[in-house]
Amino acid sequence: AGAEGEVAFLLRDDAQRPGARAEGWRAPAGTEGTPLVAKLSFPEADRAAVEALLGDVVVCPSLDTALAAHASDTLALRFVTGDGSVVWPSGKVSVGGSVVDEGTGALARHRRLESLRVQLKTAEEAVAKAEEAHRLAEEALRHAQATSLELSQSLAALRGRAEAARAAADAAA
Repeated sequence: AGAEGEVAFLLRDDAQRPGARAEGWRAPAGTEGTPLVAKLSFPEADRAAVEALLGDVVVCPSLDTALAAHASDTLALRFVTGDGSVVWPSGKVSVGGSVVDEGTGALARHRRLESLRVQLKTAEEAVAKAEEAHRLAEEALRHAQATSLELSQSLAALRGRAEAARAAADAAA
């Protein structure tokens, strides 16, 4: 699921050029804007493709200007701003489209979910290993405590015998 890919555009020489309609746009009084194609540098051989894709886009300095330009538009143009806002020919307004958030699409959420599932499985395996290590450590502790108890009892018994032997030796002397 890489982000790389390839797109091919095939433009017919005999096709109309509806994409270049922003060239004929003139900013009405109180508005300003520049056709995007006029701001771009590209090989002349690519003009048809560029105009087909971007020829209906006018760049405006602000959303208010773009809205005012759209209000008097008769060419069904897209008016955009530097911050990524778009006023579409239908009147729909997309605000702040320049903010790239790759974590909001369905595929991005799916990739994130799969990544989290892998992390969860790894964490569950780590927890299982830690619980087993804990169980073994507790078992070793119980064994060590039992051995310590046995040794303490043996030591106490030996001390008792030693004390009894000393007492018997003192009594015999």
